[in-house]
Amino acid sequence: IRAAYVLSDGDCAAIERSVRVGVARSMRTCLARDLVNTRARDLTPLAFADEAREALAGLPSTDFELLRQGDMEREGLGLHLAVARGSDNEPCVAIAHYAPRGASAGWDLALVGKGVTFDAGGYDIKPTSGMARMYGDMAGAAAVLGAICTAADLGLDGIIVDQPAEQAQRDPFAPEQPAPAPGPDTVAPLPPTVPDAQ
Repeated sequence: IRAAYVLSDGDCAAIERSVRVGVARSMRTCLARDLVNTRARDLTPLAFADEAREALAGLPSTDFELLRQGDMEREGLGLHLAVARGSDNEPCVAIAHYAPRGASAGWDLALVGKGVTFDAGGYDIKPTSGMARMYGDMAGAAAVLGAICTAADLGLDGIIVDQPAEQAQRDPFAPEQPAPAPGPDTVAPLPPTVPDAQ
């Protein structure tokens, strides 16, 4: 659409605000939808992070941070790294900050979206029919990216977004093999269960 004309004898400022909100929401909804519909081979974790960086570029009060594999190791993100071991693609965590009151004002809200760009299910392998849309496993992160871009477009007040982006295509870690979690804990996935034959 290149131009839209609205005829009204009402409040033109309210109409302009409504159009601005509608355009921002629709553009960012399309951004999220396009990311979700991109095949995993084309939207690896780093490619997804690049899309996020590009979407945020030039938006007011935003900042982008990327944790690469070494950063993730230093931060103790063992669970992310364990899942990522199942992929040939490097894992990352993309963090988008939106701080209209400035970073020193603190954060009032955090939105977290799962950004696994493809999930094969590890040892609990999905049937073929369940694999067809696993490239959409990162829809939560795409929706959060769309939300933070909309907030910045409209100058809304206060969001921080964390979108993990890793890709699991092979068995990420063996059942009952501990993976370090932040802090003193570890997590060990249980092996898949098979119902007893009766």
